Amino acid sequence: PAPNLRLQLDKWRIVSTSMTPSEQRAFLHMRRTEELAKVEEIEAALAQRMPQLWWMPGKFGYIISSKWLRSWRSFVGVGKPTAETKDRPPAPIINSDLFEIDGTLRAT
Repeated sequence: PAPNLRLQLDKWRIVSTSMTPSEQRAFLHMRRTEELAKVEEIEAALAQRMPQLWWMPGKFGYIISSKWLRSWRSFVGVGKPTAETKDRPPAPIINSDLFEIDGTLRAT
């Protein structure tokens, strides 16, 4: 895992060794609540920065990596065949090539 996550896990191990099971449950509930609030805060910030979808005013849409879409089209026989999609479907959708490390949309 990422170094930051490893540090968080190490802190949890150190703290949880001296806790009773009920204290561990309460602490875990508190952490989940904090993490959920952080996720909601990030989602709200992203929603404010998201550009309007010009082709569907007022509608919700999905952005999918063109790299993944090419693999899918190849698998279903619509696109150019590739060796990796000949016998099996592409991996789950991974849009990491659309975003920078900090989560902002990558400029084209």
